[in-house]
Amino acid sequence: MTWLSWIPALSTATVISLLVAVFGRDFIAKLVEGAAKHSFDRRLEDFKANLRLDEERFKAELRDHEKRLDSLREGALRGLTDSNSRLEARKHQAVEAVWKGVVDLGPVKSLSSMTAVMKMDEFIKRSAGQSQNARNMQSFADTMLKSLGADGFKHDAAPDLHRPFMSPQVWSLFAAYRTLIARPAIMLMIAKFGQDAGILAVPTELIEMLKAAMPEHSGYIDEHGESIFHHLVQPLEDKLLATIRAELDGTVGAIMSVEQAKSVSDHVAKIDAEARGKSFGELSHK
Repeated sequence: MTWLSWIPALSTATVISLLVAVFGRDFIAKLVEGAAKHSFDRRLEDFKANLRLDEERFKAELRDHEKRLDSLREGALRGLTDSNSRLEARKHQAVEAVWKGVVDLGPVKSLSSMTAVMKMDEFIKRSAGQSQNARNMQSFADTMLKSLGADGFKHDAAPDLHRPFMSPQVWSLFAAYRTLIARPAIMLMIAKFGQDAGILAVPTELIEMLKAAMPEHSGYIDEHGESIFHHLVQPLEDKLLATIRAELDGTVGAIMSVEQAKSVSDHVAKIDAEARGKSFGELSHK
């Protein structure tokens, strides 16, 4: 039996004791320490490698997430820009429709100029009935309406369809202008058909509408009343035009407040309600 055959029978403690005896305690300690350090270093390097892989994976995921966010952000901004562009286009269409409405009322505006020199209340009274004098007055009223192409004048609802896309200020002034300028044409139509003057509403609400739309002229309106209605047509048209320009510039609030616009619109609505009530009453009476 050789000495090698005894090795399996030796215990771990015996082996360590022999190694210590042969190589010395310091050597064995360094050997163990080196082995442990090598194992730790290898594990540390593996950990660092895995950490770098995880870091690269995280960065890639982060870049992908940022790309998706950028894509969503660009889509949202593009959608918002498109929506704003469409809204601005509709606003421009709305103010164009309003100003076209003003231009289309040109013949009625001319009637306002012609009737300004007439005593319309007296004219309507003399046109009522079936006497020869009344018929002459009716014929004259008919001639005035036809000469300016206003005989077939009807309410044009085209600007009304654009109302949601314009400011309350622009709409209220246009509604007030349309209401004011229609009065002479309505008076001539009453005369043309020989109707009684009572069918025409008292202009109290119209006066209040004009004072709300043009408070700068309130004193003038209070002093002269209905007799100066024609002289207010152009100032009201000028104010409407200035308000449209301010609408396009985004400064409409500097010309007229929303509260003031609401007051004007409320008066217009009351005038329309009075006119419908008068018409219904006449039809019921007949």
